[in-house]
Amino acid sequence: GLQLYQELKDISVENLQIHKRIQDQIRLRSNAGVGSRADYDQVESRVALAEADLVAARVNLLDARTTFRRVVGSPPAATGYASAKIAPGTLPESLQRALEIAQQNNPVLHTAAADIEAARAQHEAAKQFDYPRFDLELGGNINNDIDGTEGHANDMSAMLRIRYNLYRGGSDAARKRATAYNINEAVDVRDRSTRQLEETIRLAWAAFQATATQLPLLERQVKAATATRNAYAKQFNIGQRTLLDLLNSEQEVLRARQSVAETHSDHLLAQYRVLEAMGELVDHLGVAQALASEP
Repeated sequence: GLQLYQELKDISVENLQIHKRIQDQIRLRSNAGVGSRADYDQVESRVALAEADLVAARVNLLDARTTFRRVVGSPPAATGYASAKIAPGTLPESLQRALEIAQQNNPVLHTAAADIEAARAQHEAAKQFDYPRFDLELGGNINNDIDGTEGHANDMSAMLRIRYNLYRGGSDAARKRATAYNINEAVDVRDRSTRQLEETIRLAWAAFQATATQLPLLERQVKAATATRNAYAKQFNIGQRTLLDLLNSEQEVLRARQSVAETHSDHLLAQYRVLEAMGELVDHLGVAQALASEP
């Protein structure tokens, strides 16, 4: 988001500069008596609109920086915008492979699996009184000259003791029912987390593919709109195009560049969403390494 708003602000600055150059050109024409008042009013209106767009872009950038500071805890670095990229080959080659990696790595699923194992262990422990307990008890005494009687007095004993709780007031059965419920609940959480994870990856992957298809088309639009704008500027200078044609061509270039910036941002966000669902976002951002290097 921060990178996007920085790009949109830069585009707005350049757009205002272009409109001011056109305004200066129209002013010179008016002073020379070859321009009309309507043309000057028209370009004045577009300059005011460009200034308003720049104000809005600066406010959005300021809001994005404030949000960044609140979330991260520090202001963004001056070079942070260019670093917000994902190298080619970082994402897996297919949606199916992304789903497989997510099943292996995602910490939410790891936690859910551990909860299931813990619930099953509790259930097995609750069944300990379902069966009799057998204890072999051995004892013995070796005595000599006891109570004034000379000689040895030895005795040995062996006992097999069986303990069986026939009735505990229903507490054992209640405990087993509770632990069985805990197993089912943990399995349900795991299954629900799996479905949510798969949905997240599929949506992010669809957005990733859609924006990857849109980007070259939008970049072609920028090139075509820029070429049209340049041609209109030359034609306007020799009287073959109206000022309105020229201003509208500038507006088309502006909107096309904004669309490219927004789609670039959406494309990057979709990739981050896939990495997050796969459980690899932290490794990609290098957060773990940064924390490990701190004193």
